[in-house]
Amino acid sequence: RRKKNVLYGLAEQDEEDVKDLADRLEVNTEAISIIPLVGKGYIPIEPIVLEQKPSALVIDSLQAFVGHGNLKEQLSFCKHMKVLATRLHMPVFIIAQVNAELKLAGLMAFQHEVDGVFAMDVDPTGIRSLSSYKNRNAPSPFTAKFRMLDRGLSPFEDE
Repeated sequence: RRKKNVLYGLAEQDEEDVKDLADRLEVNTEAISIIPLVGKGYIPIEPIVLEQKPSALVIDSLQAFVGHGNLKEQLSFCKHMKVLATRLHMPVFIIAQVNAELKLAGLMAFQHEVDGVFAMDVDPTGIRSLSSYKNRNAPSPFTAKFRMLDRGLSPFEDE
């Protein structure tokens, strides 16, 4: 039986940062299992997922987890995570970094290995735009705007 929890592989933040965020958003931290990956090198994630059977998996970030500048390994990892997600009927969220031009390195290649590619940008007024570049289950491209509040994101409507 699958637990009602999220398995969070951290390579960009530390565990305390995630707990602080969860507290601010009033998220039950007992529902988040954290795998600290910072400074530990590559850790095979599949055995952990198969043992814990989480309801969702988050990898933060792809480049820190698999390796910066290794597009082939990153694509292979995404493809493997898609197979695992399908097999376990579990969403997998893989956070990836962008380059100096605010573009996901190898975006076109990634689009063929995942079900969705989304990016979030912040304008000078603080409004966040979440854009889909590919979404196997909904129309793309699509952009939704949000405002950051104390408890997280809230939809923002242009006036």
